[in-house]
Amino acid sequence: MKKIVVYSLVAVFATLLSSLVPRGVNAVIPGSMDCEAGCTFVAAGWPWAYLVDHHGISPRGSVSLVLGSLGDDHISNADFLLTFLFWLAVLVCVGNGIKRWRSRI
Repeated sequence: MKKIVVYSLVAVFATLLSSLVPRGVNAVIPGSMDCEAGCTFVAAGWPWAYLVDHHGISPRGSVSLVLGSLGDDHISNADFLLTFLFWLAVLVCVGNGIKRWRSRI
Protein backbone atom coordinates (compact mmCIF):
# COMPACT_ATOMS: atom_id res chain seq x y z
CA MET A 1 0.00 0.00 0.00
CA LYS A 2 2.83 2.38 0.86
CA LYS A 3 4.53 1.75 -2.50
CA ILE A 4 1.50 2.70 -4.56
CA VAL A 5 1.11 5.96 -2.61
CA VAL A 6 4.78 6.83 -3.21
CA TYR A 7 4.50 5.82 -6.89
CA SER A 8 1.34 7.94 -7.24
CA LEU A 9 2.95 11.01 -5.67
CA VAL A 10 6.02 10.70 -7.89
CA ALA A 11 3.76 10.18 -10.93
CA VAL A 12 1.83 13.37 -10.10
CA PHE A 13 5.14 15.23 -9.76
CA ALA A 14 6.36 13.82 -13.11
CA THR A 15 3.06 14.76 -14.76
CA LEU A 16 3.26 18.33 -13.49
CA LEU A 17 6.94 18.51 -14.43
CA SER A 18 6.07 17.39 -17.96
CA SER A 19 4.20 20.68 -18.41
CA LEU A 20 7.64 22.18 -19.09
CA VAL A 21 7.74 20.28 -22.41
CA PRO A 22 6.41 22.68 -25.09
CA ARG A 23 4.10 21.34 -27.76
CA GLY A 24 1.65 22.52 -30.34
CA VAL A 25 -1.84 21.17 -30.96
CA ASN A 26 -4.37 21.79 -33.71
CA ALA A 27 -7.89 22.55 -32.58
CA VAL A 28 -11.16 23.67 -34.13
CA ILE A 29 -13.13 26.17 -32.04
CA PRO A 30 -16.81 26.21 -33.00
CA GLY A 31 -18.29 29.70 -33.12
CA SER A 32 -14.93 31.41 -33.44
CA MET A 33 -14.54 33.49 -36.57
CA ASP A 34 -10.80 32.94 -36.86
CA CYS A 35 -10.52 29.23 -35.87
CA GLU A 36 -13.42 27.50 -37.61
CA ALA A 37 -11.01 25.70 -39.94
CA GLY A 38 -8.55 24.94 -37.16
CA CYS A 39 -5.71 26.76 -35.45
CA THR A 40 -2.45 25.74 -33.88
CA PHE A 41 -2.24 26.44 -30.17
CA VAL A 42 0.68 26.34 -27.76
CA ALA A 43 0.37 23.38 -25.42
CA ALA A 44 2.39 21.56 -22.78
CA GLY A 45 2.63 18.08 -21.30
CA TRP A 46 4.22 14.85 -22.35
CA PRO A 47 3.29 12.31 -23.67
CA TRP A 48 -0.20 13.84 -23.90
CA ALA A 49 -0.60 17.61 -24.09
CA TYR A 50 -2.94 18.29 -21.18
CA LEU A 51 -2.37 22.03 -20.87
CA VAL A 52 -3.50 24.13 -23.86
CA ASP A 53 -3.46 27.89 -24.47
CA HIS A 54 -7.07 29.07 -24.08
CA HIS A 55 -8.30 30.87 -27.20
CA GLY A 56 -9.14 34.50 -26.53
CA ILE A 57 -8.51 34.46 -22.77
CA SER A 58 -4.85 33.85 -21.94
CA PRO A 59 -1.88 35.72 -23.39
CA ARG A 60 -1.37 34.32 -26.88
CA GLY A 61 1.56 31.96 -27.28
CA SER A 62 2.02 31.15 -23.60
CA VAL A 63 0.89 28.29 -21.42
CA SER A 64 1.59 27.55 -17.76
CA LEU A 65 0.25 25.62 -14.80
CA VAL A 66 -0.39 28.86 -12.93
CA LEU A 67 -2.54 30.24 -15.76
CA GLY A 68 -4.22 26.84 -16.07
CA SER A 69 -5.14 26.81 -12.38
CA LEU A 70 -6.53 30.33 -12.73
CA GLY A 71 -8.64 29.31 -15.72
CA ASP A 72 -6.72 31.33 -18.30
CA ASP A 73 -5.37 28.15 -19.96
CA HIS A 74 -7.34 24.97 -20.59
CA ILE A 75 -6.44 21.82 -18.64
CA SER A 76 -7.75 18.66 -20.26
CA ASN A 77 -8.67 16.27 -17.45
CA ALA A 78 -8.63 13.22 -19.73
CA ASP A 79 -5.16 14.00 -21.09
CA PHE A 80 -3.89 14.81 -17.59
CA LEU A 81 -5.17 11.43 -16.38
CA LEU A 82 -3.56 9.63 -19.34
CA THR A 83 -0.25 11.38 -18.68
CA PHE A 84 -0.46 10.48 -14.97
CA LEU A 85 -1.23 6.83 -15.78
CA PHE A 86 1.68 6.74 -18.23
CA TRP A 87 4.14 7.96 -15.59
CA LEU A 88 2.63 5.62 -12.99
CA ALA A 89 3.11 2.65 -15.33
CA VAL A 90 6.70 3.71 -16.04
CA LEU A 91 7.44 3.93 -12.33
CA VAL A 92 5.88 0.54 -11.57
CA CYS A 93 7.84 -1.09 -14.42
CA VAL A 94 11.11 0.52 -13.30
CA GLY A 95 10.43 -0.45 -9.69
CA ASN A 96 9.74 -4.06 -10.66
CA GLY A 97 12.84 -4.12 -12.88
CA ILE A 98 15.03 -2.88 -10.04
CA LYS A 99 13.48 -5.43 -7.68
CA ARG A 100 14.23 -8.28 -10.13
CA TRP A 101 17.73 -7.01 -10.75
CA ARG A 102 18.47 -6.86 -7.02
CA SER A 103 17.14 -10.38 -6.50
CA ARG A 104 19.65 -11.73 -9.06
CA ILE A 105 22.62 -10.23 -7.29
